[in-house]
Amino acid sequence: MKLKTLCIVSFLVVLSFNIAFALSEREIYDAAIKAVRSRNMDFAFMNFRALLIQYPQSQYTEKALFATGEYFFASGDYRDAASLFSRYITEYFDAKGYIFALAYLFKIAEKQGQANLIEKLQKEIVTFRQHSFLFRDFKAYTYRSPFAKDYKVVYYINKVEFLVDDAPFADISY
Repeated sequence: MKLKTLCIVSFLVVLSFNIAFALSEREIYDAAIKAVRSRNMDFAFMNFRALLIQYPQSQYTEKALFATGEYFFASGDYRDAASLFSRYITEYFDAKGYIFALAYLFKIAEKQGQANLIEKLQKEIVTFRQHSFLFRDFKAYTYRSPFAKDYKVVYYINKVEFLVDDAPFADISY
């Protein structure tokens, strides 16, 4: 009887500890953004990851998915990056980051020498939106990621160019 009571009391203490210190999805996201601003990318990643685990249906899930994919890509963990970016393009096909998630998948396929996937992603990127170049030579789209990276894609008549923080990231000629 004593053991049962001790187990119940221990369970209640642990439960109350977790409830008392549980952060809301907004608090976790704000902590991640604060870490980004402090240039502490590892802590930002840990918060974005915690957000995905603790609040998988959060209003911040889209941003957390993209951010954790960025982190894994930068770390050279292409398998996890590809998994997150694949999930991103499946769940958020209307998001501003969609075309850039495709670009990451394209770069991963290039690094891994996956010719069939490269070709498939090239077609998807090139046909992403119908473009009218009337009175101009290009069409551009931008996105600022939760990790404070500035993304830009420029569609020209004969190629697509991706930039990350104004540095070349990927080019697709057609």
